Amino acid sequence: MVFDDILQKARKIWDDLTPEQQRTVGLLGGLLVGTKICDIYQNCTPEQQQCWRELRPFHHGDFGFSLKEEGEKRRNPFQIGLGEGLMQSDIEDIQEWDYAKSKKYKMKKRK
Repeated sequence: MVFDDILQKARKIWDDLTPEQQRTVGLLGGLLVGTKICDIYQNCTPEQQQCWRELRPFHHGDFGFSLKEEGEKRRNPFQIGLGEGLMQSDIEDIQEWDYAKSKKYKMKKRK
């Protein structure tokens, strides 16, 4: 019962936030998670970093691009902010974002 009360209170607080505030919460969360991922990677040995590069399917900035894109479709400010935070924390590796690159090439030309 106590946990349900906490969830209800948290939901009310969340619902009272403006879309911009929800986006900011998402942005901060994305920056926090993305920065932590970068820190973990930087603290790996060269061998561990090589293994990481071989096993990961994509950069977290690329995942953020996808999240932001989906959030825009769904009009979900938190998801947009979360994606933006992940992208910002991985901006140094933007040239390696495969999904984002594929989207740029698939954009329709204006007539």
